[in-house]
Amino acid sequence: MTPVRVTVWNEFRHERRSPHIQAIYPNGLHQPIIDHLNGAGFAARAASPRRPGARPDR
Repeated sequence: MTPVRVTVWNEFRHERRSPHIQAIYPNGLHQPIIDHLNGAGFAARAASPRRPGARPDR
C-alpha cells in the first residue's frame, strides 16, 4: 500500500529569530513533526516560503 503523503508547512520564522527556540528545535519546529509522521508510516516532507513544494530529495 502506498503511504499517505503529507506536506508540513513551516514559515521557519521563529527558529531563525529566537535563540531560545533554536536551542530547542535546531532543525526547525517542523522536523520533529515530520519525523513522527514518517515513523508512523506516512511519507512526510517540509515546505516553506523559501522552498514551496520542496521535494524531500532536494
